[in-house]
Formats: sequence, structure tokens, C-alpha cells
Amino acid sequence: MKKALISLLICSLLTGCWSSKELGESSFVAAVAIEKEGHLFTPKLQFLQPVKLEQGATDAHMMIASEGLTHFEAGRVAIKGLHRRLFFSHARTFIVSTDIAKEGIFPSLDIVFRDQMFRLTSHLFIADQPSTLLALPAPLDPLSGISLAKGIEAAEDSHQRAITPTLKEFMEMSYEPGRCAYVIRLKKHSDEDQKEPHVDLDGTAIIKEGVYVKDINDMLADALRIYRNEAGNDTFTFQVPDQEEWFALERLRAKASVQPKIQDNRLVVDISVSTYANINEWHSTTDLDERMFDKIQKGYADEVKARMEKLLVKMKEEPVTDILGIGTEVRRRLPVYWEKVQNDWDQAFKEAKVNIKVETNIENYNLIENTVIEPNQGLSERFQFPWVK
Repeated sequence: MKKALISLLICSLLTGCWSSKELGESSFVAAVAIEKEGHLFTPKLQFLQPVKLEQGATDAHMMIASEGLTHFEAGRVAIKGLHRRLFFSHARTFIVSTDIAKEGIFPSLDIVFRDQMFRLTSHLFIADQPSTLLALPAPLDPLSGISLAKGIEAAEDSHQRAITPTLKEFMEMSYEPGRCAYVIRLKKHSDEDQKEPHVDLDGTAIIKEGVYVKDINDMLADALRIYRNEAGNDTFTFQVPDQEEWFALERLRAKASVQPKIQDNRLVVDISVSTYANINEWHSTTDLDERMFDKIQKGYADEVKARMEKLLVKMKEEPVTDILGIGTEVRRRLPVYWEKVQNDWDQAFKEAKVNIKVETNIENYNLIENTVIEPNQGLSERFQFPWVK
């Protein structure tokens, strides 16, 4: 009898919440385009239409425009038009217009960091016309906002130059010494072979104190990630030294060590980089002997160093932007010196002497000795370079 009463009591507690909202009464935002016209914020919200998605429709997304002096007010306007409560906890993509970024990006993201409904693991982008990009069809996903987020996350394992920070990472960078951060730019792109345009990457934007100040290309963006110890897997194609043929290196990882010091009353920063790579492809009739092996290692090291030096020069140009993380290491390792220069770190960074040293280590040196297989010969044998220990 007691067990039956206890079971009935438990069942009565499983009837749901008194003030709960059904899923059909809510609208889940997948992506947000943050735009502005005059003094009014005009965000565009992208939603998924579950009914159309179940029916297999290719246009399962819906865009809603609203406006207001604040994003909070604009959200209330959107609710009036949708007749549903808005949920931003599923929003994976935020695209801020270039005009807003040049004026100052922080006011547009203020509500995102104040309201616990927003997820700080969402990705942040910059584009000239964000709402236009969100309206473009995605190749494999029902929503372009979700497709962008998935593409960036997939790129972490294959193409390190195309990584954009999450909202949380963006704010953390913005509060480092120098108050600089980086964000991937997007653009509308169409090829002759494709009937419909698509979203493409358009370099990396450098943000200083919340203001968009300069751009860097993919090559410099890769060097930036090496400076910040964020570089991972990537592939590089190089010309065979002294030849007109090519080979490909796959970088596995890169480790940078930053050592600031005071020498002759001047800030000197020694940066040592160790890169680890495999030889992926060899399109050459030249023998891969010990001499050529050394040339490859040195050639790749020189290329990485040249990119890092070029990025350093660009960051020292006005407006000075220390996005490299050097100020963070100076503050950590030279606290007394940092107290003297922290209020004028831009000038100290500009005048600092930076020495860069790059070393390449090729780990996978087992290659196919003969790629031409004769009939009935079987599989090609693999060999190991005798000079590599």
C-alpha cells in the first residue's frame, strides 16, 4: 500500500512545470546579423522552420528584421511580429557589419555579454552586408548561419588560417595588453561554375579597443596564430629548391617561446619557434637526398620567419596593434618594466627589438621509393632516410 501511494506521489510530480512554454510557442534564433541605420539598430534574425525542414524543403530558413534604439528594444519588436518568445541559446553565428565595427563593436555586443541566454561559444564574424550573406543558401545545411559555424569548427583540423574566435575568446583577447583582437571577414562570392553565390572568407580583421583598424591576409593570419601558439595542422606547397617542381609539407604543430628582456635599456624580445611537419607529396625527378632534405627544412623555416617578420612590421604600423601577445609576456615576465610602460605600451612595442628564430623538424620521412609500379611487381617498398635518426 505504501509503495502504491509513493508511486502516485512521484507521478504527480512529473506532470511538468506550471509556467512552462511549449516548443511550438517559441522561436529559436540560429544566427544574428547586427546592422545599423542612423541611430537605430536593425538586427536581422535567422530562424529554422521545422515544418518545412521535415517536408524536405531547401528554403527552411526565415529572416526577420526589426529595429530599435537598443538591441533589447529591437528584440521586443521582433517578438510582436513573430508572436513567439525568442530564444538565443541556439544562435551559433553573429555577423557584425563593417560600418559598426569601424565605429566600435562593443556597444553592439553589450547585450550578448550581459544576458545569460546568449552562448559565448558562438562564432563572431564581420561583413559588409551581414543580412545579405545570411540570406544566401548553404550547400549542405538548411541555414547559412549553422553552415558557417560548422565550417569554422571543421577547419580547426585542416586549415588553421580560417579560424575565427568565439565571443568569449574575442573578449578575452580584447582585454589583453594592447586591447587587440582578430575576427574573420566574410564576403559574397560566386563562381562561374556555380549557379548560386555562396559565403566566402575575406581575410582577417584586426580590432583595437573595439574598433576595426586594419586587415591581414591568410598568410599573415597563419603567422599570427604561430605567434599566439594557436597554430595546428596546415598544408604548404613549395617549389623544390633550384628546380621548377613542387612538393607539399603538412605542418602538424608549431610551438613558439617568447622571452622578453631588457638589454642596454631597451626591450628585446627573443621568439623561438619549433615547427613539426611531414612531407606529404613529392612532384619532382630530383632525388630526395640528404642535401635536398636539409634544403627543405631550411626553406620552410625561412618562409615561416619571413611571414612572422612581415606581420610584425604591419602590426607596428599606425595604428600600432599588439595582437601578437608580446605585451602579455612582458607583463608576466617583466612586471617592474611593465609598470613603467603599460600606459604607453604602443610606443614601447613599436620600439622593441624582436629576434625571430625558426627551426623545422620533419617527423615523417618514410616515403615510397618508386611510385611507378610495374606489372606483377606488387606494392612499392618504403624506405627510411639513413641520415635521419
